[in-house]
Amino acid sequence: HQEQNGDEVAFFPPVTGG
Repeated sequence: HQEQNGDEVAFFPPVTGG
């Protein structure tokens, strides 16, 4: 789940590259 973040979250903690 890496739409616009770097982590496997894509919804709340890192939204630009965790």
